[in-house]
Amino acid sequence: MDTPEDLGSPLAAIPVQLAASIAAEKAVAAREAGAVEHLVLALDTIVVLDEEVLGKPVDLDDAYRMLHALSGRTHHVITGVALLEPGADAPRTFAVTTRVEMRGLSDDDIA
Repeated sequence: MDTPEDLGSPLAAIPVQLAASIAAEKAVAAREAGAVEHLVLALDTIVVLDEEVLGKPVDLDDAYRMLHALSGRTHHVITGVALLEPGADAPRTFAVTTRVEMRGLSDDDIA
């Protein structure tokens, strides 16, 4: 499901809630697209560096910028999970946070 991800949301201040909320939106969108009688499992993953949620890169230059920022640093990867059961009004959600230490990347590595 291609669901808009509003990283400007007030939830961006609470990344675990943001990831779970986006996953829930994806589950509801799948239900609305016809997955009415099936269990829907939806996920969303966000990256947080220095308390800033990094969105998807808008272009190649933005991707390089993000990889340079992450290089040799520790960041958090948060995966929001939503389970929407048949007949349920709303999905059950949770989030898992993983601390990631990225090795230093050279310009060649990034390219």
